Amino acid sequence: MCANGINGTILQSINNNCNIYGFDISTANDFLKTDTNDRNNLFELAKKIVENIAADHNKNSLSSMFMSLYEFEKIQRKNNNQRGRDHIIHSVTCFFLGIYINEEFLSKHNAKVDPFEWKLASLFHDISYPLEIDKNKLDYFKKITEHLSDNHDICICSLDEIKISYLRDHNKCSLKLIDNTLQKILYNNTDDTNQKTKAINKYNCALMNGNYCHGIFSSLTVLYIAAALYNRFNPTKKEDNIEPYNAGWNYKFFKNEILNSCTAIFLHNFKFITPKMTMEKSECAYLLKLCDALQNWNRPHNKRNATCTSPKEYYVGINSRDKLCFTAPKKYAQKIRDELNNTISMNNIIISSAE
Repeated sequence: MCANGINGTILQSINNNCNIYGFDISTANDFLKTDTNDRNNLFELAKKIVENIAADHNKNSLSSMFMSLYEFEKIQRKNNNQRGRDHIIHSVTCFFLGIYINEEFLSKHNAKVDPFEWKLASLFHDISYPLEIDKNKLDYFKKITEHLSDNHDICICSLDEIKISYLRDHNKCSLKLIDNTLQKILYNNTDDTNQKTKAINKYNCALMNGNYCHGIFSSLTVLYIAAALYNRFNPTKKEDNIEPYNAGWNYKFFKNEILNSCTAIFLHNFKFITPKMTMEKSECAYLLKLCDALQNWNRPHNKRNATCTSPKEYYVGINSRDKLCFTAPKKYAQKIRDELNNTISMNNIIISSAE
């Protein structure tokens, strides 16, 4: 067990993977070693990490979404005297935790997630959280589309009239793409069609109930903007002779890695998934759900005077049978077990309570 807790374990592991995942090890070191209570510094380091990663893939525009969430949460923290549920530090910590699990655990089971898929899924999975807590926060979407229009001459929508109805009417194509990926990562051809999770049904149900699930909307937002950018830089959907594959606009990359990431984001906030996701078939979605449920340190809850639990109260490791072993404070361990048991296969995962 690392003396510096789970962040120390993660840091030791990711040292050799900074080039593969496109992050600066010095900034990662600062982020993972910064004191839990130094929230402002953690926020600034998280922002820097995301900007550098987006630039590494020639997709700087994607970081504008993260910056919008960053500004939103900065205002929220100021208005609530630094209290409130965090999604910025959480997303970046999930990113690093996922690298550890991907390289140390999934690799041993031949189920590794593509590095870019993981970057997109982990860093942007909570990007539409503002809409969940206040469905009138549509200026959030407006800011994103304005940034893209200003910087890339893309007319995505009528910025003066963006409404929920607009998002609903223009998401049908995106939902169909996500639905196709859902069928690949969750089901077999022999499964009962009536029992299958349908993206469009989940979306319509959320709107009908007034439950603007941030997972669904984050997925649609990322896919919506990625599609607009691909349409701008590769309008003929060319798939060959575009290099480098993951730093340009090869449409094959959109159909595979980006759709896998967006589908993972779509699923990550569901409390029950049937059939459960597996590492063999649902690699990216499985990893995102796992990391999102496990990552609870350095993260205040949306309660008055709530404090963060320290990284030193958590442990992660791989045992001799190649099982992932995770230890959390007793008050969180059972909740983590329940959430994961309802959504992913737990065959190779052990969740323990710290004494």
